[in-house]
Amino acid sequence: MKRVMEDNTVSARTEVPKYFSSTALATLGLSLLLIGCVASPDFAGQTKNGRTQDFPETLARAPVHLAPGDTILTKFAYWPELDQEQQIRPDGMISLQLVGHIYVADMTVEALDESLHKLYADKIKQPDITTIVLSYGNRRAYVGGEVARPGFVDLTDKMTTLEAVMSAGGFETATARLSDVVVIRHVDGTRYAKLVDLAQPVADSGSDLLVAPRDIIYVPRTRITEVNQWVDQYISRVIPAPVWTYAIYTNR
Repeated sequence: MKRVMEDNTVSARTEVPKYFSSTALATLGLSLLLIGCVASPDFAGQTKNGRTQDFPETLARAPVHLAPGDTILTKFAYWPELDQEQQIRPDGMISLQLVGHIYVADMTVEALDESLHKLYADKIKQPDITTIVLSYGNRRAYVGGEVARPGFVDLTDKMTTLEAVMSAGGFETATARLSDVVVIRHVDGTRYAKLVDLAQPVADSGSDLLVAPRDIIYVPRTRITEVNQWVDQYISRVIPAPVWTYAIYTNR
């Protein structure tokens, strides 16, 4: 479904292929971020006054779930010999003494603690267990287009779109279209796209938003008039279907 963002019909048709066809990193980076989507995901939502009404902005504020690559420390208050530090495996599993292999991916720390208490209830006395996340291995977004250093950026707590762009070296001031920054997010196989206006001070525009893991942030050179059509043509179609499939099944 097309969503017309502005009345001006200046085309971005000649811009994007220059970057995606000549930069392997851009294609690889984008494909690695399109997790959980299919080769032609559907757009969701309607637009009103340039805003995507159901763009999942709250996703960045949702409880943090564990994921493969995260490093955690399992601490036993009364049984320190059972303390264990390890990285969550690509299959989402960890291995603990006395209980063996357990699946922890997609769980919150609180849910994991509760599960461990139950698992160890008949194994040890006073199973007071706390999980500490030492590092997050897959909390990144991709920033591309008219920025100094296109590529992955590590997300900090409540990082905004502007902060993510600055982490990628900032805008190319001579060419970047700050008023049409595109944020692409995939949730449950559905693709959401939103234009973010960073041309005005954020305090005045109120248009900046928090970045979620695996978001794609693209700073274009020219004006974007139909964001869904633009994303479908210049983001989706430059990544061959086999690459999408590879990204999906090797990054979960």
